[in-house]
Amino acid sequence: MDFFNKKRVAALEEENLQLQRELRIAREDICRLEAEVASYQRDDTIPWVNITSEGFDVNKGVKLAMDWNEAFVSYLEDLSIKGPTEEAAVQRWLAMVNLHLIDQLEAEAIENDDMGTVQSVVKDF
Repeated sequence: MDFFNKKRVAALEEENLQLQRELRIAREDICRLEAEVASYQRDDTIPWVNITSEGFDVNKGVKLAMDWNEAFVSYLEDLSIKGPTEEAAVQRWLAMVNLHLIDQLEAEAIENDDMGTVQSVVKDF
């Protein structure tokens, strides 16, 4: 192997080591954050809700899978957001959040005199 190839190989090996160090640090950060989230979710006194998966189907629309704790359901009840089941209460809360976001979009559009864009966004929603 000539001098230039040896130098290039050495540089690539050093870059590989650096990337491996960065990957190890990133994995440690992920583990730390996952443990933090898990401990937060185990605390039944703090309300939380989490979107566990989402998707879009042209025929069926937006699909969300969610998880929550009992404290979140109690929080909704305190806000008078109720339903025959926990799922129904969470769906009502989500619908209220979506309606609020649409209202904000419309208000911003009125301020910006750009109602046509918002109307198309609302129709597509």
